[in-house]
Amino acid sequence: MTEKELAANRKNALKSTGPKTPAGKKRASMNSLKHGLRSVSLAVPILENPKVSRYETHLERSLFRSLHELQRLQEQRLGHPVPPPMALDMNVSQEAS
Repeated sequence: MTEKELAANRKNALKSTGPKTPAGKKRASMNSLKHGLRSVSLAVPILENPKVSRYETHLERSLFRSLHELQRLQEQRLGHPVPPPMALDMNVSQEAS
């Protein structure tokens, strides 16, 4: 690299120093975010929405139902006595009926 190129590189390096304000730094910290599943802070603010809350509850119930069914099948596969699955329909919403 020649002296002229080195001088030009040093001059350009003084210009690109990144964000200076806290808001700019916060925004720039999200630049490489791909999905946010393992991030320390939330990528998207949580909005209080009844539809989102109901959907979240539905997903949670489905997940636990599947988990319990897998545990039951695993016990059955190992030869342990397994009671039949129980069908319970519980309404845990806080809305007035």
